Amino acid sequence: MYGTKKRRSRVIAAAATTIMLGLGVSIPISASAAPASDIEDVGQPLRDVLLIGGDVGVGPGGETVIWSASSSTPAALNAVDPDTGAVAAAYPLDDAGGAWAVEATADGSVYVGTYGSSHLFRWTESDGLVDLGNPLPGGDFVWSLTSDENGVVYGGMSPNGAVFSYDPAIGEFRDYGRIADSDYVRSIAHHNGTVYLGTSRPSRIFALDPVTGGSSELPAPPGADPEAEYVYDLNAAGDYLFARFGEAGPNDLFVYDIVNEEWKDHVEMAHGLDVTEPGPDGKIYLIANGELSSYDPVTSILEPTGMPITGRVANTRGIGWAQLSDPDFPGQSIVGMLWRGTMFRYSPTTGAFDFIESQIEGTPIPVTTLTEGAAATIHAGGFLSGGFATLDAQTGEQRSFSRFAQMESMTSLDGKVYLGAYPGARLYAYDSSLAWNSSEYSPAAVSGLPENPVKIVDLTADEQVRAGAITAAGDYVALGTEPGLDRYGGVFLLWDPASQSVIYQERGLIEDQSIVALTHRDGVIYGASSVRGGYSATEPRASEAVVFAWSVADRELLWQTAPIPGAATVEDIAFDAGGTLWGVADGQVFGLDVETQQVIGDVAVPVDGYGQQIEFNPIDGMLYVDWGAAGLGWADPASDASSIVTAQDAVALTTDSAGRVWFSEGMNVYRFEVAPAAGQSGNDADSEPPSGGDELAASGGSGTLGGMAVAILLLMVGGSAVRLGAKLRRA
Repeated sequence: MYGTKKRRSRVIAAAATTIMLGLGVSIPISASAAPASDIEDVGQPLRDVLLIGGDVGVGPGGETVIWSASSSTPAALNAVDPDTGAVAAAYPLDDAGGAWAVEATADGSVYVGTYGSSHLFRWTESDGLVDLGNPLPGGDFVWSLTSDENGVVYGGMSPNGAVFSYDPAIGEFRDYGRIADSDYVRSIAHHNGTVYLGTSRPSRIFALDPVTGGSSELPAPPGADPEAEYVYDLNAAGDYLFARFGEAGPNDLFVYDIVNEEWKDHVEMAHGLDVTEPGPDGKIYLIANGELSSYDPVTSILEPTGMPITGRVANTRGIGWAQLSDPDFPGQSIVGMLWRGTMFRYSPTTGAFDFIESQIEGTPIPVTTLTEGAAATIHAGGFLSGGFATLDAQTGEQRSFSRFAQMESMTSLDGKVYLGAYPGARLYAYDSSLAWNSSEYSPAAVSGLPENPVKIVDLTADEQVRAGAITAAGDYVALGTEPGLDRYGGVFLLWDPASQSVIYQERGLIEDQSIVALTHRDGVIYGASSVRGGYSATEPRASEAVVFAWSVADRELLWQTAPIPGAATVEDIAFDAGGTLWGVADGQVFGLDVETQQVIGDVAVPVDGYGQQIEFNPIDGMLYVDWGAAGLGWADPASDASSIVTAQDAVALTTDSAGRVWFSEGMNVYRFEVAPAAGQSGNDADSEPPSGGDELAASGGSGTLGGMAVAILLLMVGGSAVRLGAKLRRA
């Protein structure tokens, strides 16, 4: 019913520090942050397997395994038996959220480069998994790894755009520096003494001499788009280099003849992420056009095997050769892993293939967005692994879970839930009265049943990546998005459920800015912007974020204003009952008169101001504000009172029709009851909002909507002391 709020900025950090509490357990809160009613932990509604980096190589006991990195907190490196799908061993990747980079080397080692904490790990039979530390200063993400015949491993990083090597013989890293003018070394491969690396936009390929450190750029493949997001994959197989330009979905894979130093071919609709080493006949195997296929780099012949790899994400998480014990798979067979833990096997000899669900354990998923649905439900969506869960709003019990995309935003309208998904800034409509059936994300999608949710908007072609702003706007749904790497201008659009069409769409409604929050009142859609794009590496062009108003009837921008001069992002906005628009920007809470576009006041908020949220609860009349590391609190827009409810760091925040406040921290969802304000159903004229101890009052407040002051309780970092916030600045 009410708008959904999500912020991804603190998801990984919150997930890493969350204490996993049991279903229905009340949380003891310190005296300085004690709510009037207990906060209930309703559990972890999202749990699934997410695999990214992988390779095939020698595992425990000298047996061939599929090495696969599962994303979680912490992440884990799994050794999967290709015969059975059993997990032969699993090793925690401490402090990491996951890993794109897994490399099995010639000396029998396995290396993992992580994100969350950009460390390099090494597994050996004798020592198990050892943390080698952060390869280079300034790097926080190891994107890719490759190795040479001596077991030396090479890696590419971001945002420092650097290349490193690690030599196990001497136990030392080498820093090759920033090879190209790019923040991302997205892909890397090795062939016969040369290291090849692929960058982000402009997408370029360089050849690095690992002995001298010198490098040169390869010519761009004919027909390649240097403005593509990345050289997403690089693989060397035989005497050929395979380079896939684009993003996560299927793209052109270009084939470079290393010996003759020329681009000779390209494969359309290649999914990545890897290709196999050449088989006895010289052919490599990869996934193309949704099917496992063989490719002969000499003749340029691509042949489908008849083995389908379906769904939106149809790329490999490790692919290679293994000797299986199954008689249907004689000799060397192709084995590999898909992103949700399904293992595939194919015999080039017999043409036999099958799929086996691996026994990699599903893990909890950080909750990034919450919204109220129909029939007393709350819906939850997740980060990275994604997923969509439905909770009973009255009991807190979980009703269902379904696999889905990373969720950026949600809102409800007329029995449908509208879902903003990453990447591609896609919008889906889910009819909660019908069965969930997503062929894009669920291997068990039922043939013959209608697709539900239905994809209604995909802004990939408009260079958008995040659909983080969404609101129900009368009979319509409004969406605001954030552009991709080194791109500018978010899209604002209006979807009409009655005609099943987009009736308005404009990129750059706010020039060179993303649209990060939306709300609606009396036929006008109000939005908030950010000078940042969908990826932090993009250098902003605009200087300050704005709040804007757009007329639904006239289909035009009415006004825009920068409420906090110099603020990079207005993180969130919400109306109170009196029609004042409240927002959070640059560590400040401000009130805005939408008739005059004048700021009523603002007040400093602790921490850095990024990722803050604000939500009005009409049942108790309070503004609930996420104050980052200081916790979740309320402010009374009609008086000078405010308080911290809990020191927990809320990532998603919403309220339901009964006035319950719902929020997430890490993988867990919490809720608490509020007392109705005077005049509300079941109200008590003497009732008070939840309190964090003594109610605070700021001197000089008028107590009126037109010229109010709100005092903010600030929690001192590293201590228990509190201090009163500054009085609201008057316009």
